[in-house]
Amino acid sequence: MAEAKAKAGADFLAVGRLLRPWGLDGALVVQSLTDDVGRFARLGEVWLKRDQGRVSARVTACRPQGAHTLLWFDCAPTRTEAEGLVGATVEVSLDQAEPLPSGSYYRHDLVGLRVLTVAGAELGRVVSILETGAADVLVVGDDAGAEVLLPAARNVVVDVDLVTGVLTVDPPEGLIELNRRAVKAAG
Repeated sequence: MAEAKAKAGADFLAVGRLLRPWGLDGALVVQSLTDDVGRFARLGEVWLKRDQGRVSARVTACRPQGAHTLLWFDCAPTRTEAEGLVGATVEVSLDQAEPLPSGSYYRHDLVGLRVLTVAGAELGRVVSILETGAADVLVVGDDAGAEVLLPAARNVVVDVDLVTGVLTVDPPEGLIELNRRAVKAAG
């Protein structure tokens, strides 16, 4: 595996997760974490993130395989070496991130934004995003540690302003109060 280490403080974007080896020549099945599966064919240098940290690797080949994609890396020319990469996250540096269509945002762009309602009430900041399979859910935390869960749906998130750092929401009537009652009951 390439000995180049990730620069301290560098930011990365996860684009896939290595699931299992495929065949004998070092191929790995990758689960896509991006909406653009064709992106894998355009990858060059990537970072493979494991518990031990990140190491650089070069994608040498790519092809679709059913619902997934197969990737080959310069650091794993055999099945045995590929087995050692299973579970790694395939990442690219943020400067390799592809532009998104208007109205779409990378998760890292949303985390940290102030969340205001259309009425001007401050709910807190986006602290994380939950993947639910249907619509993602924004976890909004306030200074007191309380959290509100908001669907990241177009009818709820009405504006995202990355310049001012504000995400404006129009939650369904009663959703904020329901979230707060649920937190009190659980606590």
